[in-house]
Parts: sequence; C-alpha cells; structure tokens
Amino acid sequence: MNNIDRFSHMENDYSKYRPNYSKEAIEYIISKYNLNSNSIIADVGAGTGKLCLPFVEKGITVYGIEPNYDMFHKCLENLGSYSNFKGVNCSAEAIDLTNNLVDLVTVGQAFHWFDAILFKNECARILKDNSVVAIIYNNGDYDKKIIKEIHSLSSKYCPEYKGSSGGLNRNEEIFNNFFLNYEKIIFKNDYVLNKEQFIGLNFSASYAPKQNSENYTIYLNELERIFDKYSENGYITMPNNTILRIGNIR
Repeated sequence: MNNIDRFSHMENDYSKYRPNYSKEAIEYIISKYNLNSNSIIADVGAGTGKLCLPFVEKGITVYGIEPNYDMFHKCLENLGSYSNFKGVNCSAEAIDLTNNLVDLVTVGQAFHWFDAILFKNECARILKDNSVVAIIYNNGDYDKKIIKEIHSLSSKYCPEYKGSSGGLNRNEEIFNNFFLNYEKIIFKNDYVLNKEQFIGLNFSASYAPKQNSENYTIYLNELERIFDKYSENGYITMPNNTILRIGNIR
C-alpha cells in the first residue's frame, strides 16, 4: 500500500478523534511572522483540515494540499464554508500552485510521509523570497508512563509501528538536512478523552490493526485495559506536546 492510500476510509475517525494543535503554537507563528488577511499559507498534507482551521479562522487564506481522495473531501466538508479556504487535491511532491505564491508552508503530522527532497524543492518554488516552512507534530510525552505503555503495546501488535510520527521526532538529523536554520519550540498540549475518544484516537493511526486483522481484538482489549488503569471519573489525560520546527529551508 502506498502512503496516499493508507489513509483511505479513515477520514471520519481522523476528523473526530485526532487532537487539535496547541493554540499557543499557532499564535506564535501568526505573531512572529506577521500573518494577516493578506497572507497566504499552503498547508501540505492537510488531512481533514485540523491545522488549516485555526489559520482560516484568523482570516488568513489557506490552500489545503491533500492527495488522499477521502481525506481531501472530508477537508472540504469541514472547511468549505470559509471563503478563504481553498482545497487542492495533489501531493506534497507535486504541488499544484503557482511559483512564489505563499508566505508560509505548514505541515501538520505529515512530514514523515513525504519525499523530503522533492517536497523541499516544491517549497522553494511556491514560497515567496525568505519565507519559511513550519513542521508541526502532536507527540505523546514519552517521559510519562501511559505513553510508554501505549508505545509498548503498539510495538507488540502493530507490525508497521515505528514510534509516534514514524519515529521522526527522535531523529533531528532529518530536520537538520531539510532546514538551513530553524527554531524548535515545544508547547504543552495535553488533552482529556473519554473511552470512546481514547480508543478512536489510537485506531486512527495508520499502523493500527484493521478490523479484519488477527491483532485487532487483542489491541482493542489492551487499549481498554490501559484506559481503565489510568482514567479518573471516566476520562483520561493524554500527556502531549505540540512540537514546532520553523525556519528557512536549505
């Protein structure tokens, strides 16, 4: 299965259960780079529009770049009522936008799926001079016991699991090769979930066992056990960070 197709039929769970990004991270980007209603962002790998939305709500024009058919149409459903949102059904390696158009390229929870060299070339083409790229991830806090337990469970029952975000956030060399210079800022972004949301979040991952998989039931049962172990009054707090890397590309 290629990287584009692996998210087919996952759009509803992804839209419903995936967490939002830190509001402080969004405000930091807008403030530092003086983004306003005249600014244009290309959000590449937009998915269902989780990262597009907070910028669109600020009146910024956002092109949501998404190659997967199901995700793209869910993104249109979620943001189509905003006149300053434009959906573009294309890949990160061949972005269907004109040269020198955008003030900022953003990537939320998707950079590890890209061909970094081809994507960097496209960023250089569509960005205005001296504009920047922001790569943003929600990443579980691996210092916390619950995240370690989920990591162990996924390592055991999910053959495609390589760590959160494909293990990318533990490999700074990849970002050093992509950026010429950049800031790395970590924003605390814990979120509180009920059992349905907790189960849905974990099964929205691309590596999670599908219903016809032999590991599906045991993975589900183990997630329920973890929830019951750590929950209080029917809710669980997921320790999470929004990690922002932003700067000029090489």
